[in-house]
Amino acid sequence: MCQLTILLSLLFLFFTLSYTVTINTIAYYQNGAGETIGLMVDKFNNYASENNLDIDLNLVYFGKTNSSETFEFYESFIESHFKKEFDKYELIFLNDLTIGTFGEHLLDLSDFVSKDLRKLYSGKSYYEHCFYKDKWISLPIFLDLTVLYSNDFLLKKYNKSLPKTWDELIETSKYIIDEEQKLGNSIIGYNGLFYDGEGGVCSIYEFINSFRKSKDDGFPKADSEEFASALKMMKKIKEEVSNDEQFQKNEVNYEEYLYTNNYVFSKFWYIPDTVLNSDKKISLLPGRTSELSGSIVGSNGLGINKYVTDESKRKAATEIIKYFSSVEFQKEMVMAYQLPTGISSLYDDEEVCGKVDCEMFKGFQMIARPSARIENYEAYSQEFRKNVYGYLYGDNTIEDTIAKITESEKYYISSANSRVKNFSLYLFSVMLSFLLYIIAF
Repeated sequence: MCQLTILLSLLFLFFTLSYTVTINTIAYYQNGAGETIGLMVDKFNNYASENNLDIDLNLVYFGKTNSSETFEFYESFIESHFKKEFDKYELIFLNDLTIGTFGEHLLDLSDFVSKDLRKLYSGKSYYEHCFYKDKWISLPIFLDLTVLYSNDFLLKKYNKSLPKTWDELIETSKYIIDEEQKLGNSIIGYNGLFYDGEGGVCSIYEFINSFRKSKDDGFPKADSEEFASALKMMKKIKEEVSNDEQFQKNEVNYEEYLYTNNYVFSKFWYIPDTVLNSDKKISLLPGRTSELSGSIVGSNGLGINKYVTDESKRKAATEIIKYFSSVEFQKEMVMAYQLPTGISSLYDDEEVCGKVDCEMFKGFQMIARPSARIENYEAYSQEFRKNVYGYLYGDNTIEDTIAKITESEKYYISSANSRVKNFSLYLFSVMLSFLLYIIAF
């Protein structure tokens, strides 16, 4: 009898394991909330077990906690798999920079996920990063946002408040720097993160966005007065309360400063652990006026590898995306990990607001990089920051800088529009030919 029981148990275990679908996902993360991705995967696996979904999610993770590999290495690693049409990784972790690179290799979620779920995220600045050439490929699991970290110790010491405008930031920084110098202390007023990389583009975009005429206006055009005023203020901050070296530090070189008293104000990514452990005040980044602000937004989600042909794996991957994008998980994520959600209505939930500063999150004035609209975004990004930095760190005049940026945008954006137009004409001609064929026969 005992042997029969053991045999039946082994058979049950065999069939259970045989019907469990393993889904491999690969992710890269350096800033923000990367450390919690593993915890989120564990949470899904617990959910799948409790609900008998027979799905096991396995994470392969590149990031600062377990790898010295760069983002470029991760990107080329995934690209090499796609070129060989490998199906080893069913789910690919995406951000707004990899949409253009990975998009053509991902399935259209319209065939798998209800559009009602998509509506929860529509109408936001990051929503365009859910698509690749009108193909719906992802939904945001969490957002990356930037905030102002303020040295609460120094602000209290000199009875100063959090700045709401860039002029206030300069005024407060100069006062505290002068007072600390009298005590023999050398500190920095503001870091900026205006370095030669994508993080630098983020800093430029959100800074310029904070100079638009009103909250409801779009991103200032390159030849506008607001655009020029933003660049002038950027340089003024660098020259009056910072310097070239500090402004050009990247995230890796600067993160350690967040735990010191060596600065007055610092722009950095919203990182829940840093917020909790650094004893710094966080607030929205300043603007041209107290009503304006600006924060770059990055969208992080999952896409399904189109080279996966096993229908059971496609279905399992879909269930994972639906789980992470659901209202229920998003609420739990915000409360447990304090990660920013793309479902803005959750910041009206009393339980959520008991855990996070809902008013601050509702106040974010987000701007996304145009990576989804410009096909050769990498080249555009390099030229854009080269032109801005020629003024910020060099001797280029504001007039020459604006002229170069305007010409560059005409080239890249008009090229993108031309490709879209040509594709539309091609599609129209194919449909017309098909209709004429039907009529003829």
